[in-house]
Amino acid sequence: MKIINKNIKTNNKLIFFNECLATIFYCYIFFMLSTYKTYSIYNAIPFIASMICMIIIILSTEYISIKNVTFILIMIVYMSVDTIVNRGGIGSVLIQLYIIETIILFKNIKITERQIKFFAIVLFMLMLFHAINAKNYYEVFELDNSGEILNSNSVAEIVFIIYGILCILQKHNWLIKSKKQRVFGVKINGTSFIVYLILTVITFYIINQCKSRTTLVSFFVFFTLLFIVPCKFKKKNILLIISGGIMILGSVYPFIFLRLQQYTALNMWIYSHTGRYYYTGREQIWGNFIKELSGTVLNWLFGVGSHTVLGVSTKWGTNLHNTYWGIILNFGIIGLVLFIVFLLLNIKNTLKNDEIKKGIGSDFVILFLSILIIGWSETILIWSIMIPICYSIIGVAQNRNLANLKVR
Repeated sequence: MKIINKNIKTNNKLIFFNECLATIFYCYIFFMLSTYKTYSIYNAIPFIASMICMIIIILSTEYISIKNVTFILIMIVYMSVDTIVNRGGIGSVLIQLYIIETIILFKNIKITERQIKFFAIVLFMLMLFHAINAKNYYEVFELDNSGEILNSNSVAEIVFIIYGILCILQKHNWLIKSKKQRVFGVKINGTSFIVYLILTVITFYIINQCKSRTTLVSFFVFFTLLFIVPCKFKKKNILLIISGGIMILGSVYPFIFLRLQQYTALNMWIYSHTGRYYYTGREQIWGNFIKELSGTVLNWLFGVGSHTVLGVSTKWGTNLHNTYWGIILNFGIIGLVLFIVFLLLNIKNTLKNDEIKKGIGSDFVILFLSILIIGWSETILIWSIMIPICYSIIGVAQNRNLANLKVR
């Protein structure tokens, strides 16, 4: 059974208005990240949330299966009740609604080739901006006492996501027209190769200057899966298993991380290759979190709420530096299971009928599962400013209009 808003679907003026707002919203997010000002990001969050809610209320051509609606309601009701019982912050529930709204928005906007090329120019300009300012960025960030410079990890993450989007668009011939030619008897897409090379070199340089180790791992995983691994190993079930495995491994990663702490040789080896020690404070945050929740099994099952006084607070608030433990903090392991199932359902929907979209769904899933790896050491998937960037990937990949775009 499907639900559809028939009155709104045929209103071309509202469709155009929705496209304009979505375009402004998406570009605003990326340009705001070029300010390097932490305060400008956090002050903008209420406006971003209001804008995305307004867009969805104004126009939604969403077909939603009853099954998915039921699951979403169960997840939101559980998290709401859990938040009330634990006296947690309502923002933790709003974040989940924000994620759902972002996916719905980008799943339903009308995508055109002109839009794609415009976005690509905006993203590449931002990548160049960060490249120009990337030299010794980690050291500059570490010496900054004003709190206004954007975190070096955040810079690396946003540049990596831009890299992934641009590579996928070029792979599907939506950026620069490219045809395969024979070079020494081998078919090579020369133009695309040059584009990939330029993007890869710039991205690797920025990530290296930011000394973001987890993002570097995600970068290599994405590159390997997109360009090296044969298509026969990138089937729907395989990508679902990999995505689920990454999230489960991310949930136990802090335990593994703490166990490896005793091996000082590992710490020194990583420093010799990256210029940054493996243990930089997260071990204290995760150790304190384990002590806080170890009082009773119920703490692990239902969480303790974001307002709980923990020894993990920073000047930016309570930041566990792990997306999956951030969910456990607020909603417990039960909430984490619901969150993982929700993401897997969306990944499954993204891969549905992927052959019609010429594999673009699987390519975007590869980018998204690479972002899931960043969640091992960052709260990227539940951080307000990164939500529209991360989940727009899943929304766009599910867009029904995507398969109708002509490749020039």
